[in-house]
Amino acid sequence: NSRVQVFSPDESGTNFNFLRAWEVNAWIGQSLDNKPFIAVEPGGNLIVGDPEGYRVLEFDGEGQFVLGWGDYSSEIDGFGMVSGVAIDPNGGVWVSDGGNNRLLHFNLPPG
Repeated sequence: NSRVQVFSPDESGTNFNFLRAWEVNAWIGQSLDNKPFIAVEPGGNLIVGDPEGYRVLEFDGEGQFVLGWGDYSSEIDGFGMVSGVAIDPNGGVWVSDGGNNRLLHFNLPPG
């Protein structure tokens, strides 16, 4: 549905209440090979992959765009296809580039 949805568990922990949602206009593709991935960094921001845009996007917990990086490249200055994102314990962003068979690490600017 090209959006991020945020839910919160109730007291029982078995039911979840809808809190908010926002559209990610970058998620427009219909291919089964290039679905977006989401990771949450320690400060609560979301890191999302945009496979067809060859980039990674960061949003705050309210859905406001913070930062984006990447472009198409077969070298380490871009991506062939973002196929996974993860956050390490130090807040670094790991991006799996399935198009170029690489795993890349990024340190985000503070803030």
